[in-house]
Amino acid sequence: MESRTRTGRWGRNPSFNFDVFVPEDASTNLRTSGGHITVEGVNGKQQVRTSGGHITIKDTNGDVNAQTSGGHMTITNFEGILSARTSGGHITMDNVEGEINVRTSGGHIRANEIAGKIDAAT
Repeated sequence: MESRTRTGRWGRNPSFNFDVFVPEDASTNLRTSGGHITVEGVNGKQQVRTSGGHITIKDTNGDVNAQTSGGHMTITNFEGILSARTSGGHITMDNVEGEINVRTSGGHIRANEIAGKIDAAT
């Protein structure tokens, strides 16, 4: 893990990225207060929360509960139970199947290739 400014010295506001690799059949509980979260290629129960970032769920099956206060959500190639909420962004879903409950109070909802039970509100 490393964070440096363009001059090669540590800055006043360093930035860090974490890549966490888990088995394909894994459950996660991911939280951040100011960063983006991407969940990709896992099957299981996923708890995802961020206060100031975007959330991406891709190529994932299972039970996902995702919440962000200040970001957008993108859900692609998902099958299962999805609960997604954002206060300050839009939600985009492509190729999503299952029991879907999505809410946004600060943006639009776009849904392409959706199957199953859907409850959406903006």
